[in-house]
Amino acid sequence: MFNSLRERGVYFQKMEVTMVLADGSQTTIEAYTAPVSIDIQGRTVPIEMLALPKAKGNRTLLGTDFLEKSGIVLDLKNKRWYFSDKPHHKICFKEDLCVNSLQTAESIIANSYHLREDEGTPLTPEQREKMNYLLEKFDSIFKPGGDPTPYAEHHINTEKHPPVSVPPYRMTPMKKELLSKEIEDHLEKDVIEERESAYGAPVVLIPKPDGKTRLCIDYRKLNEITVPDSYPLPRMDDLLQSAKHTTFMSTIDLKSGYHQINVHPADRDKTAFVCPFGTFRFKRMPFGLRNAPATFQRLMDMFCRNLPAMAYLDDIIVLSPTFDQHLLDLVTVFLKLKDYKLRANRSKCHLACSRVKYLGLWITSRGIEVDPDKVSAVQKLPPPRNVKQVQSFLQTCSWYRKFIPYFSEIARPLSNLTKKKQFGLGLKGNKMLSPP
Repeated sequence: MFNSLRERGVYFQKMEVTMVLADGSQTTIEAYTAPVSIDIQGRTVPIEMLALPKAKGNRTLLGTDFLEKSGIVLDLKNKRWYFSDKPHHKICFKEDLCVNSLQTAESIIANSYHLREDEGTPLTPEQREKMNYLLEKFDSIFKPGGDPTPYAEHHINTEKHPPVSVPPYRMTPMKKELLSKEIEDHLEKDVIEERESAYGAPVVLIPKPDGKTRLCIDYRKLNEITVPDSYPLPRMDDLLQSAKHTTFMSTIDLKSGYHQINVHPADRDKTAFVCPFGTFRFKRMPFGLRNAPATFQRLMDMFCRNLPAMAYLDDIIVLSPTFDQHLLDLVTVFLKLKDYKLRANRSKCHLACSRVKYLGLWITSRGIEVDPDKVSAVQKLPPPRNVKQVQSFLQTCSWYRKFIPYFSEIARPLSNLTKKKQFGLGLKGNKMLSPP
């Protein structure tokens, strides 16, 4: 298998793996990893493959990571398996399975744009071919780097207020090492530059869900003296209302969207931050500035004008009644992305799907549905212990009030608690917060 894949242009990365043998002893062997794509019953599952170059034969073992990612459930008693979203469609085990086709690294990357776990109904082979052709044609919008968009520039209006600065926060040696890497990365990407300034804000490192670190700046002092930009964010109700009566949909995530907008040269000194490695300022718009969301949303509203698309900050959604119309709509959107010099994040794009997650909700051909994971998270919240916690709980639940008939009436016992001088859930409050 290793030689077959390498001959087809798949790139392998060398590594050492420690294996536990049947007798409990351990041994270290040479192995290689590579991204591969496995087709099974019309679904494509991208996984990381571990190859042993000295192993004999052409066998492939699929582990629990593949089962989890593909949604496959094994019924060992009856020697059948099925997808978790189609429990009634069971497939018998075969005595021998063989790999019918191998994809090159290029085709694996191309397919990974739109063949997602949450795509719903799989594309037909013909639709898949059309989609791959479209992605190859517009490959440039998924490439990292490039110049900032010429259609927006961020201004920081502090009127005649004198510069403000805050001393840097203390950092552990580990955080300093992480910060050093972030600084080098931002310098290489031309996001920041080293420059002295009368302004100065401290650095905060925020962990990301993927295990990486995000460089954030505490701009609270600067934001206090910044004249606010009142440009509004779109109402989510209006966005979701347009999602009805659609069959195919795509969500497009912009790659580091804020960093695709320049800070006006006259205002760059105001973005300065101080750290153990010197004083730097942003050339591209950073997170944390008071009016950054307004600048970005203004750009996206201008971008979506006369397009079959909507956007909430850097999340673009395209909705279409048919697959052919969806291809045409995507062409229109991709062309404008090229014109605006905006680049998309290939790993976070979900294209030509029958259901997608958007703004914390599931959008499907049947309409808008609540994300079960979000509901489960609310159900697992501990009971509120004071008025402030009740207010926070009600605010969290009110996000889903459109899905709960008579929400105000149901929530009244908890709402009444926020008016009491003495806090106590009482029988009704406890009953409401008890799991069904």
